[in-house]
Amino acid sequence: MSNQSKNIYQNSPGFMASNGTVLVVDDEPVVRAMTSAVLTAMGWNILNASSGEEAIAKVQHYIEGGSKLDLVILDLILPCGMSGLEVVRALREVQPDLRILACSGFFGDQGSESCIAMGFNAALAKPFTAEDLSQAVYRCTHESELPLEKSLA
Repeated sequence: MSNQSKNIYQNSPGFMASNGTVLVVDDEPVVRAMTSAVLTAMGWNILNASSGEEAIAKVQHYIEGGSKLDLVILDLILPCGMSGLEVVRALREVQPDLRILACSGFFGDQGSESCIAMGFNAALAKPFTAEDLSQAVYRCTHESELPLEKSLA
């Protein structure tokens, strides 16, 4: 990412710089790339996965290396293999304290409550802006009480 692109994100209202490691799980390469670009500008180290199975393997490998992930951003609708619910359950077995942000373009009226019931810490509706992503990630990683309805607005 160019310095000019980083400055655009960093100068946007609501931008919240952070650090640590985030795993972005989405079957759409463009979504992974754009999400990763914003998170990189925020100061995060990024891992990417295109499936639930790949995500679980990456988290296990990371833990075996003596580290823990800070956050997973997980697309709820993964067309092949494991469902989002199966993935969140498996990730909780591997790293129980892992923060997981649900991401989907298909949230209904009860989206936030459903995400809590499924084991997510917060939710973010697609499409989202860099500011939306920044704020949702910050809330998910820094607040003990997570107001999901703000992320789904």
